[in-house]
Amino acid sequence: MLSPKNMGRNTITVMGLMFSCLLFGNAKVYVQIHNRGQQDMSEHCWSRDDDMGVHLLEPGQYHEFSFRPNIWGSTKFVCAVSFGGDEVEKRIMAYQYTRDSYTCVDLCKWYLSETIACHENPLSKAEDCSDFW
Repeated sequence: MLSPKNMGRNTITVMGLMFSCLLFGNAKVYVQIHNRGQQDMSEHCWSRDDDMGVHLLEPGQYHEFSFRPNIWGSTKFVCAVSFGGDEVEKRIMAYQYTRDSYTCVDLCKWYLSETIACHENPLSKAEDCSDFW
């Protein structure tokens, strides 16, 4: 049976391990937004906690940003894009922890054009494409 002294040490050790996992357990994730369109693309990505700013990408260019997912597994990044100075914004969910933590793990790539958004899926070695929302 553990003495109260040993129980206290064990509790501190376990709490220390848990704390270090919280601090260092979430690896940095990179998201790349590629302009696969024929026109310049304005891109603005944000989460509840971070705003990555507005970037203008010429065809063939990409913008990359990084972050650490939160410990609750609720991190989401939305990106709004428009092409050729169009006022109409199209949106994608560039990162969603529940969807991407096991597929793109540390690098999520998006290929956007005027009509379609494609997400690189490293597990299937293919692109998953869909309409914007």
